[in-house]
Amino acid sequence: MGVYLFLNELKGLFGSRDSLRYKTIMGSQWQFFKSVVLTFIELFKAAVFARVLFPDDYGLMALVMIVIGLLESVSASGIELMIQSDTDDYLKRIPCYWTIRLIRGVAIFAIAWLTAVPMAGYYQNPAMIPLIRLLSVTFLIQGISGFGREIRQRQMDFSRILVVDVVSAVITVLIGLVFLFWLKNVWSLAAYAVITALTNLISSYYLFPWRPAFRLDVRLFKKVVFFSGSIVLINFLNYLFSNLDRGVIGKISGLEQLGYYARGYFLALVPATYLFNAIGPVLLQSFRQVADDAARFRSAFLKTTMVFVAASVLIGLGCLVLSKAIIWVIYGEKWLPAVPVFKVLIIFGISKGIVSVCAPVFFIRDRPWLITLSLGFMTAFFAVLCYPMTRSFGILGTAWAVVISGLISHGVAFVLSLKLISAGNSQQRPG
Repeated sequence: MGVYLFLNELKGLFGSRDSLRYKTIMGSQWQFFKSVVLTFIELFKAAVFARVLFPDDYGLMALVMIVIGLLESVSASGIELMIQSDTDDYLKRIPCYWTIRLIRGVAIFAIAWLTAVPMAGYYQNPAMIPLIRLLSVTFLIQGISGFGREIRQRQMDFSRILVVDVVSAVITVLIGLVFLFWLKNVWSLAAYAVITALTNLISSYYLFPWRPAFRLDVRLFKKVVFFSGSIVLINFLNYLFSNLDRGVIGKISGLEQLGYYARGYFLALVPATYLFNAIGPVLLQSFRQVADDAARFRSAFLKTTMVFVAASVLIGLGCLVLSKAIIWVIYGEKWLPAVPVFKVLIIFGISKGIVSVCAPVFFIRDRPWLITLSLGFMTAFFAVLCYPMTRSFGILGTAWAVVISGLISHGVAFVLSLKLISAGNSQQRPG
């Protein structure tokens, strides 16, 4: 009898299956569970790769990704977000969206292929040329991929996404390990990136099967270009913030120090990247359904923020206390010089996890340029601090430059989110 009453109470807490509360809670649970599983898979992969490869390998790969990341950022179309947030009949537009993505993939592939030589010349490292050209293939793969994840996220079918993404991640790691023990050098990292793109391609069509068709709608193309303006600027500022440090360290301190920094940075941002950001699609759909009611919107935002603060701080403090043990267990003894950088960047990871609740608000209110504004603050401060602090204090100075500029930017983003929600109906999206 007691169990029956408890289950009834739990059912009332979740709401009916068709209610927003039920869909949000279940969607968040599926996304969180998926994120936890993918985090462990990624950490397992990182642990194995770090024991076979050396800091110089990761340093070289970081320099190569500067080129790939730049092209990725300046060519972002925002189509994925348009599919998830569009109120019109998006299924009829899929062929047009796919055509635009294909054109973009072919163009960026060609640019990456040609850019390899001058970038290798700048860093005086000819080994970058074949690596950049191999990774440019990922743009072609992305160009022919489908939109299965975006459509399933819009339908809040997160359980199916979980199964497909976990299976894809396991297959990717297994194939990647074959290349790792075969090559035992930086080429295994490049091969892993290509394999990841291929598994994403296959899983995208599995999630939403359809036959690709080349169709270009000029009006829709103009809409994508207009929408992508803010997305490109957001991604470009993100790119500058995420790669300026690597470029400076690679030029000043060398590949080995860059390898230590890159691995410490990755580990410090694991909670924000694989846990908090992963819940973003759920928040986007949940907030979208209460966006017409400013009071409900504000309440949902504040409650979600409190949960994010508690979880992010708790995880961050645990990582800080166990920082040396975490580096030793995951990467091995040869990576212990990365511990000081990891400890500093944990602060940035905590802040980034908390502020991830803000992005859905900006997109729902059709104000993505506010993300650009907060990122502009972050990038400007970082551009001023990065070089002198790296020159004076090495990679530890770079890490503190990241933290200082990140905290300023995240504070701006949170204040803007609250003001946008409080503005109510005057700020709501048209139509």
